[in-house]
Amino acid sequence: DSAVVRIEKPKARQGDFLFSPTWEIAMTEKAAGLLSRITDAVGELLPMKTRNGEKLYLLNVGPAIDCIDHARTRGERLPGGNYLHVDRYEFNCAALPEVSLFRAAEECSVFAIQGSAAPDMDFKGTVERLGLRGLRFLEVWNDDGDPVAEIKFLESTLG
Repeated sequence: DSAVVRIEKPKARQGDFLFSPTWEIAMTEKAAGLLSRITDAVGELLPMKTRNGEKLYLLNVGPAIDCIDHARTRGERLPGGNYLHVDRYEFNCAALPEVSLFRAAEECSVFAIQGSAAPDMDFKGTVERLGLRGLRFLEVWNDDGDPVAEIKFLESTLG
């Protein structure tokens, strides 16, 4: 079975990940090194330094995949087609990528897929297995035939 989780960043630094004003995932050098096999397959790691000189990496996930089933997804869309907010996601299974991290077209969030990649390439599973801290994963869809209940009730945190 597969599930899609939206990756939510904390408001302040917590462990190995930290808030980024953009939609990329910011992480420590330790996390970047441990996750490099996965991150190399889904985008690019951009090095940066904090004001204190700490080396961080920004993961730019791309390209965006057109995989949202717009007819069944519940939410508010802007005139240009982008989502202002989503209450319930529906995805087109055939369009989901085989990699474990992706950005959906017309949506700013970064998503992870559970159950589709090999265990060593599963982003959420690897973050949990390695004990990395600071990201929140929110299940927003699964392929068991029933839509996930309203997003606000399904939050789980790795804090």
